[in-house]
Amino acid sequence: MKIEKKISELNDYTDEVTKQMLQHSVEKKRKFEKLKARAYYMKLTVLFLLSIFLVYVYKTIVLPYSHSTELMISIFLDGSIYFFFVFVIGGLYGGVRYFDKKKDEAEDKYHAIRCEIIDKSKDLWKEPTQWRERQRVFEMMKKEFDVNLYHESK
Repeated sequence: MKIEKKISELNDYTDEVTKQMLQHSVEKKRKFEKLKARAYYMKLTVLFLLSIFLVYVYKTIVLPYSHSTELMISIFLDGSIYFFFVFVIGGLYGGVRYFDKKKDEAEDKYHAIRCEIIDKSKDLWKEPTQWRERQRVFEMMKKEFDVNLYHESK
C-alpha cells in the first residue's frame, strides 16, 4: 500500500503501524467523498430529468386535454415515450438509492477508523514526548487530508 508523502514523512515518534492506520483513514475518507459526490450528482440528474418529464407531460397532455381526465390517462398509457421516461427515471432513482447506501457504508467505515485512531491514541503515542507529537500529527491530518482526529463525533 502506498503511503502519502506527508504521512510517511512523520518523524520517529509515529511508528509504521500508526502511519498505516492514518493512511487507511485517508483512503476511507476519499472513498466516502467520492461516493458522496456520485450520489449528489445522481440526485441532480434524476431531479433534472424528472422536471423535464413533468414539463413535457404538462405541455403535451395536461394542457391540450385538461377537459378530460380519462383522455389524459389514455394518451399517457398509449405513448411509449412516457414509459421510456418513467423507466429511465425509475432506474436512475434506483441508482440514487444504491449510491446512497454505499455512501452511508463508506461513511460508517471512515468514522470507525477515525474512532479507532482516537481511542488507541494513548497506546499509539505512549511516552510524553510522543504524546506532544500526537498534536502535530492530528493537525497535519486535519490540514492536509481533512481528517478530524480530535473528536469522535461525525
